[in-house]
Amino acid sequence: MQGHETEMPDTPVMAGSDTAPAANPRCEPTANRELMAEARAVLAGRWGLAVGANLLCLALVGVASFCAGPLDILVAGPVMLGLTGFNLALIRRLPASVDLVFAGFRTYWVAVLASLLVRVYLFAWSLPALVAAVIGVNIATGWKGSQFAKPSLGMSLVVVVIVIAGGVATLVAMCRYAMTYYVIHDTPGIGPGEAIRRSRRLMRGKKWKLFCLHCRFLGWDLLCILSLFIGFLWLTPYKMASQAAFYEDLRKSQGDVPPAIPAEWSKRSVYRGILLITAIMFCIAAAGLYLGLRLFPDSNLLGGFGLLFGALGLLGAGVFLITLVVWPIHEVVTWFAARKGKD
Repeated sequence: MQGHETEMPDTPVMAGSDTAPAANPRCEPTANRELMAEARAVLAGRWGLAVGANLLCLALVGVASFCAGPLDILVAGPVMLGLTGFNLALIRRLPASVDLVFAGFRTYWVAVLASLLVRVYLFAWSLPALVAAVIGVNIATGWKGSQFAKPSLGMSLVVVVIVIAGGVATLVAMCRYAMTYYVIHDTPGIGPGEAIRRSRRLMRGKKWKLFCLHCRFLGWDLLCILSLFIGFLWLTPYKMASQAAFYEDLRKSQGDVPPAIPAEWSKRSVYRGILLITAIMFCIAAAGLYLGLRLFPDSNLLGGFGLLFGALGLLGAGVFLITLVVWPIHEVVTWFAARKGKD
């Protein structure tokens, strides 16, 4: 009867069945220029937010790298995982905020171990070419005593080819493991080794496409360098959003439905991340002061470096310690404001 007809939704069906819905149908991969256009679309009106998130990530990783050297993975891994989640939230048009940068601390050890394994694999990929290049340089230059002989043209070309091959191998490895953080973000409970294996499977046959995506930014890179690197404030979020769009398209083209980011990540993990960074900063400060005041008190160079690291560690720890005090106050004030608004 008219007025009582219900409209049935358009449900996809599986081949050979008239009623069963299709599970996660595959779609054709999207061209890189369209992925970049999608990144620009989601960033429209949110450039300030994206720039702020990337600046926060750069500051945290930069301070950790300067103060802790190779141990920066204790901060860089979780922070990069959080930034990955932030960019996925943008691409999926979900609520995104700067505090998502700290979301990676929710799965802290998975992020740290994944970052360590990726670095080890990248080094392993580049090591054969590096060793061959060093041996080739010694053969080509004919090391004699304290002087180098004039290298032959043939051996010089061999060394150049080896270096190029090593660079290509490293680029291939970087593309293989580029989706590791995305897999960790979208797969709760996954281990670092399995995340890397899934990244390799996802990138099978797609490495050239990702390489070409990054090549499309080379002109922008040059312009940013000419702008005294200021342009990278906007180019880096553009690159990150484009790679997130690449991953999202990769999932869809393989028949995977993208999950939503758990909203509680930001609330649960910000405080934990700040607390952990504060502890790391205090450890750096203690090690630096001990190095400068106890081990090398008479050495201007080593003692000076120790005192510098100690001062930087104390400064960083102080900043994050203030944040540890301010954050709960901010949460309490926000809670009371929300409660008053409801009343």
